[in-house]
Order: sequence, then C-alpha cells, then structure tokens
Amino acid sequence: MARLMIHDGTRTQMAGRALSWALTELSRYHPIKSVKPKPGEIHLPSYNFVKDIERRSFDQNRRQVNRDRLEEILTNTSVIQNNRDQQHIILIEHDLYAGNLNWCFGGYHHYKNFDFVTVSTKRMQDIIHLQYILAHELGHLYGAAPSNRSNTEIFLGSHCINNNCVMQQKDTVEKSARYTHQIHLSNSPTFCGQCQADLQKNVRGL
Repeated sequence: MARLMIHDGTRTQMAGRALSWALTELSRYHPIKSVKPKPGEIHLPSYNFVKDIERRSFDQNRRQVNRDRLEEILTNTSVIQNNRDQQHIILIEHDLYAGNLNWCFGGYHHYKNFDFVTVSTKRMQDIIHLQYILAHELGHLYGAAPSNRSNTEIFLGSHCINNNCVMQQKDTVEKSARYTHQIHLSNSPTFCGQCQADLQKNVRGL
C-alpha cells in the first residue's frame, strides 16, 4: 500500500500536476493510503530540502546531479530517517546521471532499506512525457514488470514488452517522448493487463 512523501524541488506546478495524474493511474490498481504534501502544493520546507540535497550532489565537472550521491545524502537526513514507513518521491530540475550512464530521467531505487523514486524534469518534452515517466517509475516502485514474468526484457532493469504499456523502456529522449504520446493518443490503459496484475498482487501491508 502506497504511503508517499513528496519532495518537490521544482519551481513550477507542472511536476505536481503530472505526479497527481500518475498517482491517479496507479490508484486504479494499487491502493494509496497517504500522500504528503499534496502534489503541486507550494511547500517551502520540501523545496528547500531538495535544493540543498541537489546542490550537495551536483557534479561541477559534468554539470549534472549524481543520483547515487543524492540518495546517499538523503538517507542520512532526519527528514528521511524520521519517515521510514514512507516511500519517497524526489523531483528535481537539474539533469541526472547514475552509475555509468551519461544521463537518466530518474529511476526507482531501493537503497539502505528506503524506497526512492527520483525524477528530473530537465529532459521532459512536455507534461504528457513527464506524466508517463512518473507512472513508469511508480510502476517499478510497486512491482510492475518483474524479471520472472513473461513478456519482459532486461534492458536497464526489467521492463515490459507489451504494446502501449507504460512499463516499456526507451533509450533516447526522442523515443521516450514519442512513445508516451503514442500511449496517450491510443486511449489504451496506462498499464497493460499483466502490469495491472503485478500492481494488484504487490499491495503492501497496512
């Protein structure tokens, strides 16, 4: 069951609106117990918290935020330590990279017994693109497209290969944006039937 704490370090309400949409899609298949603060709400403590973590994990040579460093710093903050029963969504404006990747939109990561979804708005082409990227990462958080299921592939993690499913993986900004608009225009469910079943099966206890 989703208990989400949102840490929004973006300066507009676009990320909040996109996240609200993605959470509505998730809630069709996976119950959401709590979300705080409300997506898109102006919450200066959260904004300042993210900006400080963003600054401390920024790689000056690459001009990008190191996602691994960001999550390492997060785990040592009182904000995270005092909310161990929450899953954490971090929204940032700077470009991200992780490991040996030149860049990434973000990702879900279970790290030191904490669950993080980190997403950068930097390479998002529009709100539709951001909506589906957030839905994709929330899908990972709550168990969609596991590697032991049929119709999946290992491509930067385990991903679905069913047509028009948000849990497919695309490896360029252009392909990703084009695919999210394809799903949107098709009026297909955001998650395919198999991924819907994954989300329903992986409901976390109260």
